[in-house]
Amino acid sequence: MKKALAVCLAALLASLCTVATAQTTSPLLLIEPSVDFAMQVTQTIADMGDNPDVGNRSSGSEAERQAAAFIQQTMEEIGLSNVTADAFTSDNWTFNRGRVYYTDETGAQQFLPLGGFATNLTTDMQEVKVVYAGRGTEADYDGLDVQGKVVLIDINQAED
Repeated sequence: MKKALAVCLAALLASLCTVATAQTTSPLLLIEPSVDFAMQVTQTIADMGDNPDVGNRSSGSEAERQAAAFIQQTMEEIGLSNVTADAFTSDNWTFNRGRVYYTDETGAQQFLPLGGFATNLTTDMQEVKVVYAGRGTEADYDGLDVQGKVVLIDINQAED
């Protein structure tokens, strides 16, 4: 979702760059945005996240409010008018951090950062058995004993 928002904002700012380039004295904008400006804004938004490991920005979270305020401020600064931040009701939760710790073959403790998906797993550094189930398809589960274990799957939100 964060990537989609950043891409949409970059596309909006890039289109404004095209307008500003086509009209070197644009009456619509206070500044003439550039691709570098669009990338800077996009990176700033991408850095606003709830989870320090993976940067997720959960719906209704403080990070989402900060990103919305930044977008509104940026749009106003470049001269757009009638920019509003509208209130709405949403189910929300804030994913602070999720990690799976493990000991590697050298005996060093490592961790895998987890993305923010709603689960009902509650644990505090207890040992659990982990089963890897590939992409999490029905075929990937064939023959796996997952009863009472944590199942680890690969999800690529950008491609799936």
